[in-house]
Amino acid sequence: MSLVKLDKFLFVSLAAFSLSAFPEPLLSAQSAQTTAPALSFEVTSVKPNHSDSGTGNAPFHQTFYPLVSPHVSGVNVTTKFLLMMAYGIKDFQLSGAPAWVSSERFDIVANVDETHFEQLEKLSRDDQLHQVQLLIQSLLADRFKLKVTRETKELPIMTLVAEKNASKLAQFAVQRPSSKPADLISTGFGNNGLRIIKGNETTMRNLAGTLGAMLHQQIIDRTGIPGFYTFDLTWTDAVEADANATSDSGPPLQTALEEKFGLKLESSKAPVETIVIDHIEEPSPN
Repeated sequence: MSLVKLDKFLFVSLAAFSLSAFPEPLLSAQSAQTTAPALSFEVTSVKPNHSDSGTGNAPFHQTFYPLVSPHVSGVNVTTKFLLMMAYGIKDFQLSGAPAWVSSERFDIVANVDETHFEQLEKLSRDDQLHQVQLLIQSLLADRFKLKVTRETKELPIMTLVAEKNASKLAQFAVQRPSSKPADLISTGFGNNGLRIIKGNETTMRNLAGTLGAMLHQQIIDRTGIPGFYTFDLTWTDAVEADANATSDSGPPLQTALEEKFGLKLESSKAPVETIVIDHIEEPSPN
């Protein structure tokens, strides 16, 4: 993940995974003790990173997904980030974690077996993401001695739905490339709480997931709209209108979605999978 200065906005470049490609809530409640999967990295190195001097604001990046090389890394990443990535969850779906999981940062280098990497390259994005998640789960189990329990809870969520004027989206549609679509999302912010999402050949599912990551909520795509879209969406840092917002701070999110795309967010409840940390240790550096 990389930070890029663009005009007056600060953008965080995100691949298709970003923190947005999360699974939708489970439809049935279940709990199961997880064990380390057989799939694992060939070699891993985990070392503490103190470059942020305790501020928590230092840039970080990761190359776990999408896979472009058998040599992957995460620089200045928290264990919480790895947990969210490994299990496809947002922060509110994680419980039982000690404070250091969010505060301590690490540099991680891992290698995928060359033969296995060639096989992973041929997979669809969703299948490759699942395999990468298993690899990170194995890393956490091996180096962080992680043990977790999966639980399903009834939680408030939001759904992204289409209104009758959703035909507005057609102007942002792109023909699906002959190869894999870019499926990229970048997010940024400016003055007065202004937020922006830029989508490049991406889906409504990815838009919903990215909005959820930005709002720290579970947002599910219920638009029923297929295809890939290139767009930018700008709004003030609020879901509903703010009477105290300045005139140049942009529309609230609901207004921006409705006016530009013909979409809206609706409140709901659904069974949502959560991850409970039963045991985790700070890794020994190597």
